Amino acid sequence: MSGSSGAREVAAAQWAAVPVIIRESGLLAVGFRLCLWAGEVLALVWRRMRIARVGLALLSALMLSACAARSTPPAPAPTAPRGILEVREGLASYYGPGFEGKRTASGIPFDKTALVAAHPTYPFGTVVRVTNLANKRQVVLRVVDRGPAKGPRAQGVLIDVSSGAAENLGFVRQGRTKVRLEVLRWGG
Repeated sequence: MSGSSGAREVAAAQWAAVPVIIRESGLLAVGFRLCLWAGEVLALVWRRMRIARVGLALLSALMLSACAARSTPPAPAPTAPRGILEVREGLASYYGPGFEGKRTASGIPFDKTALVAAHPTYPFGTVVRVTNLANKRQVVLRVVDRGPAKGPRAQGVLIDVSSGAAENLGFVRQGRTKVRLEVLRWGG
C-alpha cells in the first residue's frame, strides 16, 4: 500500500465519521477536500525532506486543526423575538395622499395601501404593533420612513402610519388617534 492511498483510506474513514448533516452542508465538503489535498502534499513533502520535520509537524498540526469539524453544530438563530421589546403610548397620524410612489427615507417607493409606518428614530425594518386605544383594533407595521415632523411630534404624535394602516385602525376620519406602540422586532 503506497503512502498516498493509505492517506486516502484514512481520510475516507474520517469522512465517514462526520455526521450526515454536516457532510451535506457543502462548505464542509469543500473544506475537507482542501484538507485532504493539503494532507497529501504534506505527506509527499514529509517523505522527501527529512530536514525540518519539526517545522512540518507544527505546520500540519495547525492546518489540520483549522480543518476540524465542530463537535456540535451552531445553535440556530432565533427567528422570532420573545415578547415585546418596547411599549409607548401617544398619538398616531397617517400619511399617504401626495406621497404615493415617492421614495421613502429607506429608499423603497411609498405605497399608501401597504402596512408601513414612519418613525423618527426606530431603525428601518423595525416591526411594530399599533393598537388604536379607542376601538382596540390592531395592525402590525414595518418602519420604512422617517416622521412625523417636529410640529406633530411636539403635539404628542409618536408615529405616522400609511393611510391603509389608518383604515385598518379605523381613524381616517379623525386624522389622529391615541395608540399603544409595541416594538416586536428591531430592524437593522
